[in-house]
Amino acid sequence: MLKIDAGCGSAKKEGFVGVDIEKFPGVDHVLDLSREKMPFPDKSADYFYSAHFLEHVEDPVFFLNEVSRVAADGATIEFWTPYGFHRNAFLHGHRMFYTPEFWYHICTLYPDFWTGQIGGVRWHLEKIKYIVLKEAEKEIVSAGIPMGFAIKYFKDLVPEFGVYMRIDRSGKKTIVPRETFSYSREGEEFPLSGGFYSDPSLFSFRGIKKRLFRLFK
Repeated sequence: MLKIDAGCGSAKKEGFVGVDIEKFPGVDHVLDLSREKMPFPDKSADYFYSAHFLEHVEDPVFFLNEVSRVAADGATIEFWTPYGFHRNAFLHGHRMFYTPEFWYHICTLYPDFWTGQIGGVRWHLEKIKYIVLKEAEKEIVSAGIPMGFAIKYFKDLVPEFGVYMRIDRSGKKTIVPRETFSYSREGEEFPLSGGFYSDPSLFSFRGIKKRLFRLFK
């Protein structure tokens, strides 16, 4: 089965087939993924990887349809983008600004609608991984602020995040994604509570207010 790195640039993931709009070293197929079909058979890939490509595409629906076509049942999809609450998201050339809510809409909130938009295939959002600046995390923890709350509401704490999804051609039940954070993509992961999809009653805003006051006084 194929493993595809979409929009790989000059940093193709080892062991993957590289696709990009430019002929960088390591690129195996040159095409515009936002409008051209990938030169792969249906259901031929068991892993799709992409890092910092999607934010350059104004409308990702065509590309998502192609992923649905080429991905085999059970295939893993791993996408990394700048986090929409970080200044890196607003660089020249970026057309879209992502938070987990985008994927949550497709996979969890409105899967029936989105399945029809992206090739008739169900995508399950299994995990969201936030990359956190280590020094900032130390300050936040020392002030007693839950990391989930900080990631959800603080600016410039998370430069990028990754989503891990799975293709399901049988349309199984929707699942609730896990949320973790780390200091690097391949680094140790720490479970996250109080994030986008955790129970908001876990943290009182009154208590958070006191901790924020202590952090910034």
